[in-house]
Amino acid sequence: MGYGGAIVWRRNSKVMPKKTITLVITLLAAIVLLFGDFLPAPFSTISKNTRNTMNNFVAGLFPSWRPKSRPNERTEKALEQEQQQNTR
Repeated sequence: MGYGGAIVWRRNSKVMPKKTITLVITLLAAIVLLFGDFLPAPFSTISKNTRNTMNNFVAGLFPSWRPKSRPNERTEKALEQEQQQNTR
């Protein structure tokens, strides 16, 4: 290993660009996440746990929204009053 511990091509003795290393690592991670169920036991478990964690994180970004007030409350009260008047 030369050049400060960087990965070196044997043919040309050039340092592998950081973009290439990043691309390879990203592709390997994507393959493990997408097709991890078909890999041996430790990798399939890691893949499933990582996917679950990512799903929970993304779902947590968008919590269920509930209005602070009840927009139909006035209409519901009016209907109840009308029904009570009609039953009398």
